[in-house]
Amino acid sequence: MVRVESERIFLRKLTSKDATQEYCNWLNDPVVNRYLETRKATIQDLKDYIKEKNHSKKCLFLGIFDKKKKKHIGNLKLEPIDTKKKRATFSIMIGDKNYWGKGLGTEATELIVKYAFRNLNLKRVDLGVISKNKKAIKVYKKVGFEVKRIEKKKLKHGSKFYDKVIMEIRKEDYRIKFLILGCGSIGRRHIKNLLQLGYKDVIGCDSNGPLLERIQKEINIKTSRNFIESLKNVDAVLICTPNHLHTKFAIKALSEKKHVFIEKPIAHKLDNLEQLKRFSEKNNLVVQVGCNLRFHPIIRRTKEILDRNQIGEIYGARIEYGSYLPDWRPGQDYTENYGAKKNMGGGIILDDIHELDYTAWFFGKIRWVFCSASKISNLKINTEDNAEILLKSNKGFTINIHMDYLQKPSVRKFKIIGSKGMIKGDVFNKELIILKDNKKNKIPIKKDYDYNQSYVDELKQFIDCIENNKKPLCGYNEGRYALKIALKAKISAVKKEVVRL
Repeated sequence: MVRVESERIFLRKLTSKDATQEYCNWLNDPVVNRYLETRKATIQDLKDYIKEKNHSKKCLFLGIFDKKKKKHIGNLKLEPIDTKKKRATFSIMIGDKNYWGKGLGTEATELIVKYAFRNLNLKRVDLGVISKNKKAIKVYKKVGFEVKRIEKKKLKHGSKFYDKVIMEIRKEDYRIKFLILGCGSIGRRHIKNLLQLGYKDVIGCDSNGPLLERIQKEINIKTSRNFIESLKNVDAVLICTPNHLHTKFAIKALSEKKHVFIEKPIAHKLDNLEQLKRFSEKNNLVVQVGCNLRFHPIIRRTKEILDRNQIGEIYGARIEYGSYLPDWRPGQDYTENYGAKKNMGGGIILDDIHELDYTAWFFGKIRWVFCSASKISNLKINTEDNAEILLKSNKGFTINIHMDYLQKPSVRKFKIIGSKGMIKGDVFNKELIILKDNKKNKIPIKKDYDYNQSYVDELKQFIDCIENNKKPLCGYNEGRYALKIALKAKISAVKKEVVRL
């Protein structure tokens, strides 16, 4: 049963019970039917029409309903649907005049266009409208339809002939509307990358007014300080707030039927994460976690090597990440950043969840964790600045991970030992080597590879998942699992004992 929802309306197939006198009255009202072909309809006519359209494989005929009152207020239709050419013709009617002028025609049109592209896998939707109907043309343009041609004096209305305006919207031109919540360094990076990818409908949202003013001057996009209000006009939200706010905003966005991209980590604790999963599954929404290292060529190639069993049975691994915290975000006071504050979900273990994420991606489930973590530097933070984490794989081998806020220059490298050889990777120096029988096989990695490309690629996947109903490489389950490892490591550091997952 087709059912598509937005904030104020939902669309569903009609049944014979929807063939009411009120529906008849719309079609028999000269104000409502002035641009329609249907006249003098009876209830039986409506029942027959609904049955015919519901049985047609070339038609999708849906009623438009007020979500609160569950009241039938109009109809829309895709007919004919050409599955070979992947195109359809669209028409709409808001029959209840009490709902005119409220933007519901626009809302319904946006809903069905999204459904046509994402669920029916159509590539093009067209429509024909009489040139006299300026309001309808304005609505269609607002949604993204463009005038393709004008057929002169094609339609008769009253005693006069008018032009027929043919409009069209194509899947490749239909752009998702984004809201970036949190416009710090990572938020601004995502904004710039979306603009680079050709997405113009991007809103930057933050509680910091002066920051938004700087962004408007620097990037020239729409900005807002009102998250709830901004949600109404977008399709997807990128949550780039401090860690402790991720869950709250993600749940709100999903409850409003928005796809969600959450910067790593997915949250700072497991509380309420099930709500996030429930909303996403109920409404068929994408949840992606921003673990961009999965898109880095060194990490991706290593995953391929492991999946092909090129170094045999895994015996163990050593992973290291270190970077001096004050240098992370040039121009910002590191002491004011969430990474420096325990109550905001800071600390190197959560901040560097990348290493825990790709460890689970490489090696699968973890049996137990032991961690030693502390603050040993003079950094002005109240979180751990270094951690040694020992993970026991379900397959029996151990993985040792070192992470810190201290090293200059920065380090991100790993060594994986197997029965047939060894993999050595250095992300920052762009080196990946397989060692077998004392021979080195250097895997080609472009020396001019731009690290920002990993952020671009994760956004490309997020968009692909939305448009083609796919699952992301790092979704809810993967994000939650990495968080679970991190939280168990924190518990282990406090208790000074092994903690089972």
